[in-house]
This record gives sequence, structure tokens and C-alpha cells, in this order.
Amino acid sequence: MIFFKALQAFPPFLPGHIGRGFSAGLAEFSGRTLPVDTAVALRCARLHVSDKRGERDAFIAATALVHGMTVVTRNIADFETTGVAIVNPWIY
Repeated sequence: MIFFKALQAFPPFLPGHIGRGFSAGLAEFSGRTLPVDTAVALRCARLHVSDKRGERDAFIAATALVHGMTVVTRNIADFETTGVAIVNPWIY
């Protein structure tokens, strides 16, 4: 998901460039990515529908919840009501 957000920061690319960039990103993060599977999608839907939070934040929270992980972010307000463990590294 971080890679997805990074792609949005760049100006529009031709479709072939996005595909190559995505493939390169997947290769670089090999073994350090988590899938968005049915369990994550269903958890995301429950978070998104009940709270109307942004779908990207809901996907991040759902992925962390399903995989028993912690969300590390400065923007804790978007995750406080999700039940996910949060660490704000800027306050330490």
C-alpha cells in the first residue's frame, strides 16, 4: 500500500511505465509485502462502511488487524477508532 501511495505522488505515466514501475517496486519489496486477500477485504469493508473513513486508511488498518501488525504513522487520528495498534514514531 505504501508503494501504491508513492505512485500517486508522481505525474501521470503511460500505462507501460506504471507497469514497469510497479513490477520494480514489487521486486524491491519482495518478502516484505502483505496480500489484500478476502479476509483483509472483508475487514476493510466493515471499517469503511461503519466509519466512512477513507478506503486507503481502511485497507491499511484492515491489513494490520488481519496480520496482527502495528500501524506506524504520524497521522494517528485516522486509525484511532479501528482497534489497530498504532505507533507514532515522531513522539519518541
